[in-house]
Amino acid sequence: MGKFEGILICSDFDGTFANASVISEKNAEAVRHFQREGGLFTLSTGRSHHHFASYNDIFVPNAPMLCYNGSVMYDPATDTTLYEGHMEPSIYEDLPTILALAPEIVDLTFCGNGKDFHMKAADYAPAKAKEGMPPDQLLKVLTRMESENSDEVTARVQKAFSDRYGIYRSWYYGIEIQSFKDTKGQGVLRLKHYLGDRVKTVIACGDYENDLPMFEVADISYAPSSAHPGVKARATRITVACHEDAIAQVIADLDREIS
Repeated sequence: MGKFEGILICSDFDGTFANASVISEKNAEAVRHFQREGGLFTLSTGRSHHHFASYNDIFVPNAPMLCYNGSVMYDPATDTTLYEGHMEPSIYEDLPTILALAPEIVDLTFCGNGKDFHMKAADYAPAKAKEGMPPDQLLKVLTRMESENSDEVTARVQKAFSDRYGIYRSWYYGIEIQSFKDTKGQGVLRLKHYLGDRVKTVIACGDYENDLPMFEVADISYAPSSAHPGVKARATRITVACHEDAIAQVIADLDREIS
């Protein structure tokens, strides 16, 4: 029995595990050590699982991945989608109001599992969007804004629609809109249920607002010192900056605590 048996780490990718899309060897080796000692390590990310095929020679999760901010649970060991949740179709009719509230939004990406449909906000029409991404395939809507005051723009949208959708930023200029039933927090709960008795402690690691729902359901939450201030305020622990091998430091902390 390894020293990390029963521990599940769910880490965000961009800005937490990877710096500028690069996984450092120190982070990769720390994860391999954690896995060899019985720990379960996976990603909870806004990205598709298809994005990570190029990293297989560096790092392979040994638990199902949470993709599209929890909307998809994918098992890399069997190349199987274990869960796929879709957005409420009402988002297509609500988007004109959202875009009127936030004219700073310039681009829209409608995300399906392995398929994206892009359009300019100025060209948005519900029928056109449904044709590009049918409602029964839509996992989340990613928007990109052009504004020096992203906090204010995001707050405007959240005030009007936070009772209907999960509305979070994954980076300063990107608001993501998704279903409440498929946030990273719901994804972590779903994964924990799937893994059953194999998980006693859940550790969530993340740097931006879309990571907050998994902080709420984790036993321990870590934010890199480079994370958004609001995220650091909600984390139970702060570690080193992303570019200083944050995940390796998290695992080193665990090593010392357990030894």
